[in-house]
Amino acid sequence: MKKPAINQQEGFILPLVVILGLIIAVGGFTMLARSFAGLFGATRQEQARQAREIAETGLATTVELLNRKYSYLLINCYSRSGSPPTPNDCINTGTWSSPQLPSSICPGSDTTTNNFPLTKEINSPKGRYRIEFYAYAGTQFYGGTGKLKATGERLSNDGARILASASVEQTFDVKPKPCDARFGDTPTSSGFPGLLGWNVRLGNNDVKGVTSGNVLCILCTVANPSRTDGTYTQSEAETAVGALANSDVDGKIFLGKISTPDVPTFPTSLRPFVTARSITNTTLISASNTATTSTGTSNNGGMCATDTSTPPITHCLINSIDLQGQKVLTIDTTSGPARLYVSGNISASGQAGISHGGEPGKLGLFGNPISSDSRCSSDPTFSNQSVTLAGTSKPTKAAGLFAYFPCASMGINGGAQATAQCTPDGECGGGDIYGALWTKIWDGSSSNQAQLVVPKDMGSQLLENFGTSFAISIRDYVALGINSWRGFQGFAQ
Repeated sequence: MKKPAINQQEGFILPLVVILGLIIAVGGFTMLARSFAGLFGATRQEQARQAREIAETGLATTVELLNRKYSYLLINCYSRSGSPPTPNDCINTGTWSSPQLPSSICPGSDTTTNNFPLTKEINSPKGRYRIEFYAYAGTQFYGGTGKLKATGERLSNDGARILASASVEQTFDVKPKPCDARFGDTPTSSGFPGLLGWNVRLGNNDVKGVTSGNVLCILCTVANPSRTDGTYTQSEAETAVGALANSDVDGKIFLGKISTPDVPTFPTSLRPFVTARSITNTTLISASNTATTSTGTSNNGGMCATDTSTPPITHCLINSIDLQGQKVLTIDTTSGPARLYVSGNISASGQAGISHGGEPGKLGLFGNPISSDSRCSSDPTFSNQSVTLAGTSKPTKAAGLFAYFPCASMGINGGAQATAQCTPDGECGGGDIYGALWTKIWDGSSSNQAQLVVPKDMGSQLLENFGTSFAISIRDYVALGINSWRGFQGFAQ
């Protein structure tokens, strides 16, 4: 009778063993799955970290290249999609392959941007980065901030799959500095071109003022440079701009491209109120602070009109200026700035000339725009205006002015025989012209009596009176520090 009880016990133990085995198996598989999930997650995290490091490598490499070889790109924008983020003050958006140059490229910079590495592969670990965009906000005069974004991709060993991706965006300061000095060092030059020409034959003319008495020739080149790094010696630069033995340039001589602003033109709103005149006799032009609203309220014999800006600017429409003997054109800017728009030639001979004792930035002389003739931009030797400027022997010798004639041949008549007076620090006053002269062709005299004296703050005067586009200079730029940093995590595929 006891045997059936044993069979019943054996039937109860077997299911229990099976159930316990299943529980243990499920637990084991769960732990194994969690272990694999943890391992896979750790791998994903490591790949994501590597992708972020690749992006950071792209940022560091790009900033280093910008500072070392392509500093002028720091004030130009780039976007892979063609549209950098706003707000920005980009001179040229969507590409670094054809940058605009509000400042001339410093000697020794790499001018070939087609090979700039916007994407690059990395072998350890296997991956690549690409630059998504660079946006600049600021001015070329004071600097600003740059925002750079790079994406890093961690690739499989065969490079066929993207295992993880990450983007990093950083913002940094962009500061202007002299070409030949480190940021923070005392500058030896403002980089402002006191004398600017597409073609320059300096002759025996002097350009005085150690800070801003610089010469920039856009089309001049050194025929056989002695250096291979893109720089040139002072002697080679002097030869390139046609400087003769008695020429004296206190500042620096720069050669190369620069973006120049459009020459100002007579305001269309004031054109109905004035009649253009030619000046051939001793004449006084006085700036007015009363706005012109009709022909009856025009001033200076009907050739000038005053706008409503603050301060009011007096605009004068002039056909030509021809001063002979001792005839003097005097401009009084006590009541406000004055701008003379001349469509014809300007000549001054003998003791004749222009008299203006105010700040040079308050008197602007402007010629025909480049668009006035297609040859202005296509033919380096063509000009449609001839301009000879001069100061006067009395009451003041130097004519304080800014002249901009982008399709003219310009020079100085040294008949005033004015000699620049310089202080021990190299800054000067006097001369024949006190200010800045920009033209297409500079035709310097073989006489060494002609002197252009450039004030130390001439660039600032143009910035104040004509805007940021006129505050051009030959300067370098540098990216400094990091203001902000943001990361964007990618995903494995």
